[in-house]
Amino acid sequence: MKALLIALLFFWSATTTALSEGDIAPSFSLPVPGELQTVSLSDLRGKVVYLDFWASWCGPCRISLPQMVELQAELGSNQFEVIAINLDEDQIRVSGF
Repeated sequence: MKALLIALLFFWSATTTALSEGDIAPSFSLPVPGELQTVSLSDLRGKVVYLDFWASWCGPCRISLPQMVELQAELGSNQFEVIAINLDEDQIRVSGF
């Protein structure tokens, strides 16, 4: 599964063009774990969005995620939003993280 994800990310990045400063990022929607709602990038227009890909087995992620939570609390959600996308295959590990 991880190899498929890497292949898809490589294919996606090879077929897209890079954004330049001032360009509008393409919108996407993702489910919010444990909730019946989704979050859409287009709903966050006008904010600085920090997009992070993480996994429970990732050592640096264990350090950076608490820092991102702290940064979000410090800056508030009016102008800044963190979107953390989990790459784990086992959702039980995610809920414990």
